[in-house]
Amino acid sequence: ADRIVISSAGEVIGSYPLGEDRRITVTGKGGQTLTVVISGGEAYVCDAECPGKDCEKTGRISNAGGTIVCVPLGIVIRAEGAGASGGEYDRLAG
Repeated sequence: ADRIVISSAGEVIGSYPLGEDRRITVTGKGGQTLTVVISGGEAYVCDAECPGKDCEKTGRISNAGGTIVCVPLGIVIRAEGAGASGGEYDRLAG
């Protein structure tokens, strides 16, 4: 993938290149936040204020189509673009 696109309540709030390491704090429903970390060409969620923290447990995404969803906060993080990895099935092939 080339970039990470973050949506809150169905609206895109940011698009970030996977090649640039950064931390993005996103505010969702009820004013609660989570932090998206882009590091080493992968993205993951840390420090989520949601119950259950399933978005943190999802792990890292890097291939196009990879998605992390935080249902309680209404936030979706999605990897988009072809990138240099060759396709979305690289990780499945192992």
